[in-house]
Amino acid sequence: MVNYGFKPEDHPEEWSLDYSKRDHEIVDYQYYELDDIPGVKFRGPPLPQDIIESGNYFTCLGGAQANGIFVERTFGDILSDHIGVPALNLSVGGGGAGFYLQAPGLLDLVNGGRFSIVQVMTARTEPNSRFGAYGFVEALLDLKNGHQISTMEAWPQIFNEEREKAPLYVAESLENWIRRYRELAEKIHVPKLLFYFSDKDLDEPINYEASETMDILGKFPQFVDAASLNKVRPLFDAYVECRSMRNYGYPLVSRFTGEPVEVDGGSMAAFAEGMKWSTNHYYPSPEMHEDAADAIERALRNMKLAE
Repeated sequence: MVNYGFKPEDHPEEWSLDYSKRDHEIVDYQYYELDDIPGVKFRGPPLPQDIIESGNYFTCLGGAQANGIFVERTFGDILSDHIGVPALNLSVGGGGAGFYLQAPGLLDLVNGGRFSIVQVMTARTEPNSRFGAYGFVEALLDLKNGHQISTMEAWPQIFNEEREKAPLYVAESLENWIRRYRELAEKIHVPKLLFYFSDKDLDEPINYEASETMDILGKFPQFVDAASLNKVRPLFDAYVECRSMRNYGYPLVSRFTGEPVEVDGGSMAAFAEGMKWSTNHYYPSPEMHEDAADAIERALRNMKLAE
């Protein structure tokens, strides 16, 4: 049984973001769930059991970028075609490294494959002395009232109500981010690549004067800086970057009609109410996934993990 670190009865039945509620018109994520991890939507289709048992597959761990939000084919799918090895996408939107540490069954799947690609994920889901851990998937625990709160609400609350303490809380979350990546690296026993998939300047300072949510959080991976990343890079067998912005901001269209569409985040989560999407102005484009697959493939060939 998965050890979530809190009472199951206090946890919502569906605790990872179900992007299909917002994006059904655009893409079919073919979501499925794994035993003992209820309410977590993994990108499908699932691999057949005989492939899992053979060990002839690789895994992708990460957030919404690796999960392939708004795109039909992720970099894992494209890479799979290139090297002839099936991909098992275990990425979860809004997820952090701690998500995998609390689910031993996922690590068994990771270590049962040939290698693993671990995305550099956000630090916004990491706990601090104001908000505790709550599943490491787009949620924190308010230590003042014991209630679950979205990271998209928690951090603006900090910046707007306890601004003088914001640097402390960010530093604490970053320390926890480093610690959890170290733990995750130790528990992955197959060759592992750390993958940075963003154009964010890692030396870009946090805007502690900001008031709006996206200005507070900044670019993905939120709050992660060069110093923090450099502490975990040596724990992986390779480090790969993809900073491509090719076709970023492209218009969203219906997969049924090919016509332009607009979707509202409120159909997915209350905190996203009113967040309209007619273009993909946050997640990687299909072309960026292609560039990511190419970058990873080059590293795999250098490591003799792909022919």
